[in-house]
Amino acid sequence: MTRQDFVIKVAKINKILGELKYGIDIDTILDFSFLTPQLLMLAEWTADIQQYISQEPSPSLARQITSIGYTDEIKKYLAKHKEDITPTACVTLLIDSIKRLQSLFEICRQYQREEKGQYKDLVETLANEQVATLLQRAVDAGLLDNHFQPTPDTKTLQLRVIAFAVSSICKFPRIYVDFEKQWSHTTSYRISTCSIPKYRTKFYEYAKSLYPEVDFSPLESSCGIETFYTPQSPEDITKMYNELIKYKYIAPDTTLDVFNGIFDKAKFVKPVEWIKEQRLLAYFLYLAFGKWNKKNLWVKGGKCFLINGKAPHIACFKSGYSSIKRLGWMDRFDTRLKAICEEFNHIEETAKEKVENKGRIIHIGKEALIAQTRAALDILKITHPDKIVTLGGECSASVVPFTYLADKYKDDLAMVWIDAHPDITLPGDAYAGYHAMAVTACMGLGDKHIVSELPMKIAPSKILFVGLRDWERDEIKERQKQYGIQHLTPEDVRENSDAVRQWLQSCGASKVVIHFDMDVLDPAEIIAAVGVVPGGMKIAEVVRVINDIGQEKDIVGLTVAEPMPRTAIRIKNILEQLPLLK
Repeated sequence: MTRQDFVIKVAKINKILGELKYGIDIDTILDFSFLTPQLLMLAEWTADIQQYISQEPSPSLARQITSIGYTDEIKKYLAKHKEDITPTACVTLLIDSIKRLQSLFEICRQYQREEKGQYKDLVETLANEQVATLLQRAVDAGLLDNHFQPTPDTKTLQLRVIAFAVSSICKFPRIYVDFEKQWSHTTSYRISTCSIPKYRTKFYEYAKSLYPEVDFSPLESSCGIETFYTPQSPEDITKMYNELIKYKYIAPDTTLDVFNGIFDKAKFVKPVEWIKEQRLLAYFLYLAFGKWNKKNLWVKGGKCFLINGKAPHIACFKSGYSSIKRLGWMDRFDTRLKAICEEFNHIEETAKEKVENKGRIIHIGKEALIAQTRAALDILKITHPDKIVTLGGECSASVVPFTYLADKYKDDLAMVWIDAHPDITLPGDAYAGYHAMAVTACMGLGDKHIVSELPMKIAPSKILFVGLRDWERDEIKERQKQYGIQHLTPEDVRENSDAVRQWLQSCGASKVVIHFDMDVLDPAEIIAAVGVVPGGMKIAEVVRVINDIGQEKDIVGLTVAEPMPRTAIRIKNILEQLPLLK
């Protein structure tokens, strides 16, 4: 088996276990018969992986194996439902594969501990002197044991404080991810979603006191009250309140004043107690408030409602709603509740509101962008490439691979952006398309929820624009000056690449990532991209510049973006008008 085969088999195992976990999440008793062929392969792949890692041990391979998820959840499910699952042969195969995998995990963890030496008790990304020194404060305070694991009395809230403090001091771009791995909080009770109490507790304050140099205000800002916007009248709100009380969706002692408070911060008294299951609450939130609260819908739901006296788990809102939608139950999950929400939402969005929202497209598609970012990073975590080529897509296709490579090579990486435009737009600008924010996203600027997912920032001093000739708006030209990003016009590189070479020699990096947007090309020679800006670079000039960069530095990333087959589209339109081809 080759290393490539190894990576593919790990990815396939992850996929199978992910599908099983999804089935477990939405069903009481899962029928495994449809997975029989895959389960047979699962056992074989696990054995192959075990044999390969014993022959070719390495930290990167060990990381890939230990990244396989859901084994604990599947094992618990099998133990609980073993007698109910058919066919039994599938159960036996799966149990054996899970045992093999978990045995393999322990071998890999032991190998990783040996590799890390004195920091063997820390996951790889945390295994350094600075993190160990900071965590030792929590050890001395009795919140962590000598292996940097939580003691029995340590609260998840305190772990969140510790993770936030250490990440702030060490300037980690992703605050909680590595600590959730360290403390095995990657499935339920995630550290990142643990609520910060509105009123400070002794547990919270004790953990904070360990890190007096840290500003906790960004963390605490999340505990403020978030209420729902609605254009509905007070009469509409009262009617919905009466219906929810009548059919026992909310606690019978809920007053109208309390219910009104979830629509107005000034009138907020306390959260409303929901007395049905959490998935049904997610269904209600989407139907009742999703239309007018596209941003932070689940966050608001977590602030305005309680279940069994506790704040709902926001991640469960998302998964609950997603499962209802995937199963096609949106129209029938609870017909009475659906009717209540439809009657409440009788006011339609006005033309004025549509115009005002037009400039906020970034929010409408934000969850999709975050999901795509995470999916791409998951692939990169499995494969751990040293170099990446991306073909097609718009300019934001470069953001994940380039920031991944920036994290891999740190300050030893520079970025050359060959484009007619600088792509340094920000949310709130006249144009809010994410593809026009690609460079600012790489710099760690823009929407905080999106950029927080990215593994690393690229400094403006490490960025060069080549072929730039269209800033579109004066504010963008001024912003480029403020950032201090250097640029070269098509004329600057018309005869040779000397100006590019000079910049490369001064940038202080040995590795380079290159973004080639095809709209940099002169439309007089070829119209190959979405954008068409006169006076661009010739094909031969772009090829020469990229090759000259390769002579000076090690190219580790290349994106060819925004191809547009205009001629093919025109031919298609012609053919659709001809007899016998319509």
